[in-house]
Amino acid sequence: FVRGVQLVNRVADLAEVAGHHPDVDLRYPRVRIRLTTHDVGGLTVRDVDLAREITAVADELVVGGPYLRITPRTDRGLPPAPSWAVRGG
Repeated sequence: FVRGVQLVNRVADLAEVAGHHPDVDLRYPRVRIRLTTHDVGGLTVRDVDLAREITAVADELVVGGPYLRITPRTDRGLPPAPSWAVRGG
């Protein structure tokens, strides 16, 4: 859980710098982060850029490998959006 909080805090820092804020859900034992550009109703380069930064942070916090799963979201008729499910202590 502590590692998940660390990830959320780092993602918050990245999001503030980028001026682009993902949907974040922290629940034991995972963190879900969803990216979309709400004002255009789908993905933009801002989502992709932030996704790369979030992935780098997740790798740095050693939550990669079997613990990091990136899955596309296709709900609400929107284009697939990056979504992370991070499991770990």
